[in-house]
Amino acid sequence: MSPRKKSPVTGQDTKPPSKRGRGTKKTSPPSDGLTPARKSFAKRTSASASSSRRAGSYDLVIVESPAKAKTINKYLGQDFRVIASYGHVRDLPRRKRRGEEIAGVKIAEGWVPQYVVEDPETGDGKPRGQRKTPRQVLQEIGEEAQKARRILLATDPDREGEAIAWHIKDALKLDDDRTFRIRFNEITKSAVQQALANVDQINMDLVRAQEARRVLDRVVGYPLSNLLGKKVTRGLSAGRVQSVAVRLIVEREREIEAFRSEEFWKLTALLTLREGADEVAYTRHPSGSKIYSTKKRADDDPEAEAREERAEIESEKAAEEGIPSAEMDQAPDLTGVPQPPPGAFDAVLWKWDGAEPRITNEQQADEYAAQLKDADWVVSRLERKQRLDRPSPPYTTSTLQMDANRRLRFSADRTMKTAQRLYEGVDIGNEGSVGLITYMRTDSTRISDDALRAVRGYIENQFGREYLPASPHVYRSGKASQGAHEAIRPTDLTNTPERVRPYLKPDEYRLYELIFNRFVASQMAPAVDEVTNVEVTAGRGIFKAQGRIQRFDGYRRVFPTSRPDETELPPLHDQQALRL
Repeated sequence: MSPRKKSPVTGQDTKPPSKRGRGTKKTSPPSDGLTPARKSFAKRTSASASSSRRAGSYDLVIVESPAKAKTINKYLGQDFRVIASYGHVRDLPRRKRRGEEIAGVKIAEGWVPQYVVEDPETGDGKPRGQRKTPRQVLQEIGEEAQKARRILLATDPDREGEAIAWHIKDALKLDDDRTFRIRFNEITKSAVQQALANVDQINMDLVRAQEARRVLDRVVGYPLSNLLGKKVTRGLSAGRVQSVAVRLIVEREREIEAFRSEEFWKLTALLTLREGADEVAYTRHPSGSKIYSTKKRADDDPEAEAREERAEIESEKAAEEGIPSAEMDQAPDLTGVPQPPPGAFDAVLWKWDGAEPRITNEQQADEYAAQLKDADWVVSRLERKQRLDRPSPPYTTSTLQMDANRRLRFSADRTMKTAQRLYEGVDIGNEGSVGLITYMRTDSTRISDDALRAVRGYIENQFGREYLPASPHVYRSGKASQGAHEAIRPTDLTNTPERVRPYLKPDEYRLYELIFNRFVASQMAPAVDEVTNVEVTAGRGIFKAQGRIQRFDGYRRVFPTSRPDETELPPLHDQQALRL
C-alpha cells in the first residue's frame, strides 16, 4: 500500500480511487461472477455485527441532506442515528498548483486527481446556505463513527452519491469491517428497512465513473467557461454537458442564418351539404377569401398553440411507442383559418392531378382557385374508425423537465429543486416528514410490482373497472437507458395531491400533482376517439378533411391533453354531392 503524504482531513492531497488503497482492493471475479470479497460479504457482515455491538451503542446512517436525515430518522428507532454530509465533503481544488496543467489533476503522472477538503481559512469558503463547513462535517461524522457499531453510507443511489460515500469513507479511513453502503430509490419506511436488510459495499466502478466526469469538468468545462465569460458575459458556465449544448446552439444558429424562406400557399374549401345550405350563415373574411396566414401565426388563431402542443404530444407518443410518425392520424393543417360556421366544414387541397400541389405565389393560387370555381364537389372516399389514444409512460428526469416547462412554465432548475424537496421529505401534519416521490434522477420508465398493484387498485376504486386495462402497461425505456432506478412516481397513492396540498408550497403542490396524475394515467385505459377521414374530389383536385369525436375519455379523465375542441363533421356518405 502506498503511504499517504498528507492527511486528507486537513485538506491536503489524498490518493484517488484509481490507486490501490483502503476499500479499493483489485480482484478478478471468478467464473461464477462473484469476487472473493463478495462471497464472504454475508459472513463478514454477520461477524462485524456481533463484534460491533461491543464497540458502540447505535448504527450510524449518513445521508446527504438534513431534510432527508429528518425523514429517515422518523423510520428508525433508538438503535440508529442519522446525520447529513451536506453533499460533497471533498472535491478537486479550484486553482492550479505548481506543476499542474489542470486544477487538481496531475496529467503527467497518469491523470491522478488531487482531492482537498474545503477550508474557509484558505479562501474557499463554505457552500451557500450551509451552516457547517465540509471540515466540520467530516469531524462530526468521524466522532460519531468512533462510537457507532456500524457506519451505513446512505447517500443518493447514483454515481455522485456513490462517490460521496467513498470520499467520506476514504477521508476518515473508516474500517472496512464496520462500513457498508445502503441504497434506496424512495424515502419510505419499507424502502429504508429493505435497504438495511441488504447492506452492500461501495461500487468502485461508479466512483471511478464520477471521478472521470469531474476530471472532464476541469479539462473541458473550466477553459470553455472562461472563454464564454470573456466573449459573452461573466458568470456563464459550460461543463461536459453544457459544452455539447453550446455547440448544438451554435450549429442551429448557423442553420437559421443560412435559411432562405420560401413562399407557399394553401387552398382551403369551406363546404356544406347541398340540402340546407341556405341555412348556413357565413360572412366572408374582411380581407376577402385570402387569409394571408402564416403556418404558425398563433396571434390570429388562439387555438394554434393548442394544435401545435397536440402535435408535439403525438410525436412524443409515437417515439415512445416506436410508431413511425407517418402511421399516426394527421389532420389537415388549418392554422390561421377561421372556424367554420355550424353545418359547414373545412377541407384542404391535398392532391392536384395525383401529386402534392406546390403553390409558390399568389398568382398560382388564384389560378388553382379559378379552375375550382365551377367544379362539382363530391365525397370520393369516407373512412370511419376508432383510434386508441394510449397514455404516456410515467416521467423520467428529461420528460418531467420538458412537461413541467410546457405545462407549469418551470425552468429545469426550478423543477429539479422542487422535486428534490418532494423526494427528501415534506412535513405532513402529525405524520412528520414524508418522502412523496421516488428518486428524481432517472432515465427509466420501469415500475415496481408493488407500485403496479397499488396503482391498479387505486384506478379501479376511484374510477371503475372500465378505466382499468386488462393487464398493466409496460413501457420501453430508451436504448441508452441504464435502468438503475424506477420512473418518477408517488411513493404512496393515499397521499393524493388534495390531501397533502395544505402542507405543500405552491410549486411543490403543482409539481406533485403533475407527477401523481401522470403516473396514475400511465396505467389507465386508452382514450377512444372516433375519427372520420374524408376525401372530396373537385375537378383536378382532391381535398382532405378530418372529424374527431371523443367516445371514451380513458386516461384523459386524470391527465387531459391540450387538444383542440372536437371537430364534428355533418352526416356524410360516399359519393355525396357537396356545395362550395
